[in-house]
Amino acid sequence: MDINARFATIALQCSVIAIFLSSLGACANRVDSMPVPVSNPKASANAGIAPLLSVSAPGSERFFAVGRLHGTKGEGWNCTATLFASSETPNDNQRARILSAGHCARMTGDNEVVIDQPMGEGWKFTAKYFHDNKDEHVQVPIERIVYSTMKSTDVAVMELGVTYGFMKSLGIKPLLLEELKTTDSTNEAVHIPMGLFPGGFFLRHSICQALSPQAVFEGFQPIREDTPWFFPQAIPTDCIGVYGGSSGAPVFAKDGTRVIGVLSTAVTPNFNGCGWGRPCEVNANGVISRPEAVYFVSVGSILKALESDNTLDLSKLDPGTGVALERTGSWSTQAQIKGEDGNVQPAKWNLKINDGFEFIRYKTGPAYSTRCELAKGYGAPLRAADQPLIELPVGPEEGVRSMCVIGIKPDETASQPMPYATVKLREIDNTPPVHVPEIAVQENGDRWGVLLQLTANENARANIKYGPQSTTECANMDGYQAYDVSFYLSKDRQWRVCAFGEDEAGNPGPIVSKDI
Repeated sequence: MDINARFATIALQCSVIAIFLSSLGACANRVDSMPVPVSNPKASANAGIAPLLSVSAPGSERFFAVGRLHGTKGEGWNCTATLFASSETPNDNQRARILSAGHCARMTGDNEVVIDQPMGEGWKFTAKYFHDNKDEHVQVPIERIVYSTMKSTDVAVMELGVTYGFMKSLGIKPLLLEELKTTDSTNEAVHIPMGLFPGGFFLRHSICQALSPQAVFEGFQPIREDTPWFFPQAIPTDCIGVYGGSSGAPVFAKDGTRVIGVLSTAVTPNFNGCGWGRPCEVNANGVISRPEAVYFVSVGSILKALESDNTLDLSKLDPGTGVALERTGSWSTQAQIKGEDGNVQPAKWNLKINDGFEFIRYKTGPAYSTRCELAKGYGAPLRAADQPLIELPVGPEEGVRSMCVIGIKPDETASQPMPYATVKLREIDNTPPVHVPEIAVQENGDRWGVLLQLTANENARANIKYGPQSTTECANMDGYQAYDVSFYLSKDRQWRVCAFGEDEAGNPGPIVSKDI
């Protein structure tokens, strides 16, 4: 296979696995502090395929309201969603609504909220999505995002182009929501994972053991200024068979009939580090990667705002209108960095306050323990125009820290509510990556094609140099340059190729070489 064909193969592999859960993983390269793997004491030994549900099985009517959410144009995004309401008998003439994960509606930034916007053309919902009732599958349009966010949670409410009465005519009744009462419990997830599974991608059933809520973050590729996402109360589980398409699936208490949560994200087994497709937990022990963990978020925020007439009281939800912060550079950094003058200096928060607020108050602390909704720790008001958060030092300790910011607009006395504070993460990472790039070589006529393959998420980028074997010393750092694209070397001499990866914070990894 020539190098171009190999690139095509890699791209195809990326498109296959690039599916959060709806996009569970991607061929991405980014890193955070070296995570410490921990075992799930309740992890199932069977981490394979969740069993299919049958429409004729006893109790299957519990899940008639669960179905497939997918785009028929463009990306062809797939998720799981649930028809829901504030009562089992909503107004027949009212537009029906579904519940899913926030990223299934729109892949928004870490502090963004979407309210009352069109869903876009080609989005469909198919309830009662069993493998053995295909003749009953009815696609209905999804017309509007009522509320969606990935700020501190991952939930979305969308409105269909049909009524509850129409759904009732199909034999589908809405499910009710319930506050999450306890963790460390047995739960059920009903989802539609995408993949080459026996029986195809239809409703499947997972029994899961949940643990106590954890502070979880997850990145994106290519790196975005408005990530990583931060979910301070994500619930880890060991749900089996969760793959792309499972996002947004309803979670029930064991044998329950009310939805207590939606599946949000999961740890992609083939990746390492922390980042896209590999969420990590932060606690007093550092950054924790929990193998095969699947995370869900509570629907409590939506339930709190859900009125008896099935509308959402938006005054009880985060409006997403708080202080807008713009970060320059990566969110992950070494504790000491070179400034523009070439001198080494402590890492800064590098957060610019955008227009719209006259004063801000802030507090910082470890991401796992800093409670933005509590007043303790917030400082005195500072003028936003002075940009006090750009040069603010982060601190030397390794780990993930959070910044909570609330603002006061001109001519107003009330500040942004603390429960809706703007939150940004900053990581201090002084630990070099362990994994190395793979130097792949392919014959191409009278030339060698050379390609570097990076390991997600540990290697965010790579550096390379090459030359004659007799004179090229990989340990000598002179001559390295940033790797960009594949290249060719003539077969008329013997070559040595040297490379090393860097994590997002700029820590260099071990050098790897290949003689050709």
